[in-house]
Amino acid sequence: MQDSPSELPTYRWIVVSASALILALAMGSIVNGMSAFVVPLENLHGWDRADVSLINVSGIMGLAFGGLLMGSIADQFGTRSVVMFGSAIMGLSYLTSALAYNNTPSQRPSLR
Repeated sequence: MQDSPSELPTYRWIVVSASALILALAMGSIVNGMSAFVVPLENLHGWDRADVSLINVSGIMGLAFGGLLMGSIADQFGTRSVVMFGSAIMGLSYLTSALAYNNTPSQRPSLR
């Protein structure tokens, strides 16, 4: 059964716009934006390209598995609550990363 125009919320385009913005921020920072930082991170910290790329791979895998998990949770609790939870976690992640200290190779755990 389709909703008639009078039954649809008037703010539906605001929801679509906010969803597109959240998706652009998440995908831009993990998938597309990371490539701009590979060479500077290699040069600044002396890290291998594989170590720097592991950051990107971890983010993409987190998106994949998180999407599967959040999709099933959205079926149970509704999309709005899942999107609000994800937005809050993403915001806290950005704030936490801004407070991160300068991590030198001797301070980070070895990946090998």
